[in-house]
Amino acid sequence: MDAAGHDDRAPAHQGTARRLDGGRLADTASGRWPGVTAVTLSGRGSATLAVVCSGDLARRMWFEVRVNGRLSRAQQGCLTWTGGPFPKAGVDLATKEGERVTVTVRTGMWGAGTNRPVRWSIGLYVK
Repeated sequence: MDAAGHDDRAPAHQGTARRLDGGRLADTASGRWPGVTAVTLSGRGSATLAVVCSGDLARRMWFEVRVNGRLSRAQQGCLTWTGGPFPKAGVDLATKEGERVTVTVRTGMWGAGTNRPVRWSIGLYVK
């Protein structure tokens, strides 16, 4: 708890699933907002990116995605996982089978964070 009595911990989650829609997990990153603002993931193949968050403000998170240096798409909000089976929601990155893929993800939040952290995990899946 902080001085104002707010819980400074977002609910914990187990990270990313090992497989998604036939793809295998090639790389993963996890963090907490505020905190880590950019991560780089890499793999080889037809790539899918999955992002999952926990915390009251998870839907206010944004993720800017660059694939091999080119802006791909920004994902508004974040799929929120509160428990139970891992949610399946990946974004196809339009890469080719066998192609080396480097994905840079920049994170942020719309509006004030009001002292409520968000935990996030990103998985890069390849076929």
